[in-house]
Amino acid sequence: MLAPVLRTAPAELPVTLEEARKHLDVYGFDDDDNQIKTLIRAATTHLEKTLDMALVTQVWSQSFCGFSMSMRLPKRPVKSIINVTYYDVDNQTQTLPDTAYILLVYSCGSVLQVVPGQSLPATAIRPDAIAVEYEAGVPVADVDASLKAAILLHVGSLYEHRDDLSAVKPESTGAYEMLIWPYRRPKV
Repeated sequence: MLAPVLRTAPAELPVTLEEARKHLDVYGFDDDDNQIKTLIRAATTHLEKTLDMALVTQVWSQSFCGFSMSMRLPKRPVKSIINVTYYDVDNQTQTLPDTAYILLVYSCGSVLQVVPGQSLPATAIRPDAIAVEYEAGVPVADVDASLKAAILLHVGSLYEHRDDLSAVKPESTGAYEMLIWPYRRPKV
C-alpha cells in the first residue's frame, strides 16, 4: 500500500484567525495576522499527521497493488467513497461499479469491503493498480472542541517562541496530550 495522497485540501481550517487572535490575546493590530495564519496551518498539519486524521472535509486517494476483500483507508473519519479505479491487464484505467463494494466504518478506522460473492477483475501488476478516492473529515463546525483547543495550544506555543522554535514541543504539555489522547490509534 502506497502513502495516501491529498487530492483536495479543505476549504477552511478548523481554527479561525479570530479564534487564534483571541487565544493569543492579540488585539488592536494586525501586523502578525499572516504569521498567525501560518501557525494555524502548521499546528493543524501537525495534529492531522500525529493522529492520522483529516480534521476538516477533504478528498484523499489511496493506492493498492491489487484487490483484496478488505482495503484499509488510512485517513479518518471517512465519510464516503467517491470512486474506485483500477488498471486492467491491458494497463487501461477502468472504474469499479459502486455496487461491487461498501464502506465499513469501525471505531479503529474504515475499510472498503468488497461485496461477498463479487468477482473482481484482474489488474495490471503495478503498485498503484487500484486507486480509492474518498472523502474524509467533517464540516468545520463539527470539529471536536478538544481538537480545536489542542490546535490553539500549539499555536500559542509557536507564537510565544517564534524567535526560537527549538523550544516548541506541544507534546510536552500535559494539556495537549490529554486533549488529543482519545483520538490516538493504538499501535499494534
